[in-house]
Amino acid sequence: MLINCLYLISNPLIHADIKILTLLFSLISIALFSQPQIDSISTGTLLFNDGDTIVFKLYNENDWLVNGFKMKGELWTIKSYPKSSLFHFDSDDKGKQFFYQYAPSKGNFMTLKEMQQFVSGKKTAKYEYSSRNEFFKAICFGFALSMIDTYEFRNGFSGGFFQNSASWLTISSPMWSTFLIKRRQNKLNKSRNTIEIDDLKACYYQGYDNVFIKKNTKAVLGGSILGASIVVATKILLE
Repeated sequence: MLINCLYLISNPLIHADIKILTLLFSLISIALFSQPQIDSISTGTLLFNDGDTIVFKLYNENDWLVNGFKMKGELWTIKSYPKSSLFHFDSDDKGKQFFYQYAPSKGNFMTLKEMQQFVSGKKTAKYEYSSRNEFFKAICFGFALSMIDTYEFRNGFSGGFFQNSASWLTISSPMWSTFLIKRRQNKLNKSRNTIEIDDLKACYYQGYDNVFIKKNTKAVLGGSILGASIVVATKILLE
């Protein structure tokens, strides 16, 4: 009984030590490479599950990590990535090498083809979609809302803009501005209503929308805060 308990406790520690030793061995072996040896390794594109891509030289891999070289400035530097965060490595000489594996027990519920479309959608939104327009709309919205907040509606010389202190309306402008995110999403969905969508296309849209919503949320919240801040700062300068 005691032996079994000790085994259960030590087993995860042994696996952790193996992972650390494997990583150290890989990094040490890579560090011994000269620049001509590094240049001889084929260059390809590493695609992450979040749609991001980098130029990469793949040296080796194990069950947990992918090791190689990433360009930093004008030099190739050692870099390792968790295998679970990568989708594939694509090079001219070896083609695509997939790291993603369908494994529902590990949370990977999509098939390889479905995941490929999902990541492709993320990549498209990440590199081709710009939330600049939503950002400027949010600035105008936050600015207008704060201007109304500081307006004094009383008649006489004390009325007008910047006559009231900024209150809950200004503070809550980021919350009110979220309608811009929903409006943009609804507009996108309407453009898809005329398209026949299969399962793979649905996975692509799911990945695209994932990044699309994040970009718009960041732009709208940041823009509305900036617009409200302009009004608050102007009022302080005028006092």
